[in-house]
Amino acid sequence: MPADPSSSWMRQRCCYALAASAHQRRKLIAQLHHLQNHSFESPDFREQDTTGRWLNVKVLRPFLITYWLDGSVNELRIVDVQHPR
Repeated sequence: MPADPSSSWMRQRCCYALAASAHQRRKLIAQLHHLQNHSFESPDFREQDTTGRWLNVKVLRPFLITYWLDGSVNELRIVDVQHPR
């Protein structure tokens, strides 16, 4: 049985977070908290996923954070975190 794609993504992100320096981990956590507190600000750009859902992308240097807001349960859903080099 193939692995769940979301668990594979989570493994990759956890490996990134564990391999990152303490400074980078703190910065990522701070940026995620910032996004949580300012989630209704306009995104820097939007893109559609394979299901047709519109995803917001916010540039919070040095990260690109892709997310969507689940208003029915008042939840911020992080889809992807990239750290371009």
